[in-house]
Amino acid sequence: RDAEKGEKGGIIKRVKFTLIKKSTGRTMGTVIRWGMGAAAIILFLSLLLSGSLIWYKYHDDCAGKKEYQLIRKIAETQTAGDFSRLCFLPETSNLPVSAFTCPESRKLLFLPRIDEPSLRALNRDYAAWLYIPDTAVNYPVVYPKSNSDYLGKTFKKESHSCGCLFFESSFLPFSQPNTVIYGHNMRSGEMFGKLKEYLNDEYLEQHRKIYICRSSIWREYRIREVFLTKNSDMSPYQPDIGAGETRGENSTVFPVHSHILTLSTCHGKNQKLILQAELTEVLPPLLYGKRRN
Repeated sequence: RDAEKGEKGGIIKRVKFTLIKKSTGRTMGTVIRWGMGAAAIILFLSLLLSGSLIWYKYHDDCAGKKEYQLIRKIAETQTAGDFSRLCFLPETSNLPVSAFTCPESRKLLFLPRIDEPSLRALNRDYAAWLYIPDTAVNYPVVYPKSNSDYLGKTFKKESHSCGCLFFESSFLPFSQPNTVIYGHNMRSGEMFGKLKEYLNDEYLEQHRKIYICRSSIWREYRIREVFLTKNSDMSPYQPDIGAGETRGENSTVFPVHSHILTLSTCHGKNQKLILQAELTEVLPPLLYGKRRN
């Protein structure tokens, strides 16, 4: 019976080969070679398409990065690159910085005067400038009409995947106990792409302070909580988060009437990364370093 089955199978194969040959005029070997050739062409086209998408993404990231480098120059934030801790120099003093000595207790972080009028002239939605020392976070923040306005649009309203940092649109920035800022988690590290470093405890301890400038006033925040949560979790965005409630994996309790700054970005497909910082100080304009020409 096995022999009969084998013979029948052979007959069926020969019949199929004969039909293919009659219908195409080619042998089975030729058909196989054609099939392999077609598969190779499809593979080549797939690789070409993938390469084109990678090149486009890289080009898009570079273009977005260059735009924000220009924005920093317009805002004159290059002075923020000097992270030395200086004493406040009186505006009337013509002495060089080296002529001053300052006790450790009076040293202040050198912060620039952001050229906010120029930023507003460039984009009416400009609302504040966000800066985290020794990190890539040094960007303008807009206050949009809708949370979707700047997901694929830069500060100059150019179409780029990096988008722009933006405040929660449902209430005015700093008008509620909890102020929320959203940004993309870019693979290039731009925008909020480096916030995932905060999942490392050592990095967190070295970069706890966040600064945000609005209407020439710098606010200093200290990061109290870093955690991952599901995309469906809306609790980090509640405007009244500062009402003595327990938050995050470490069960941090923010004091009643405290002012919280929440930074939010995606983390994979199903999670988001949340940083929550408490306002510790409002710096008067006279404490800022003088603008360098």
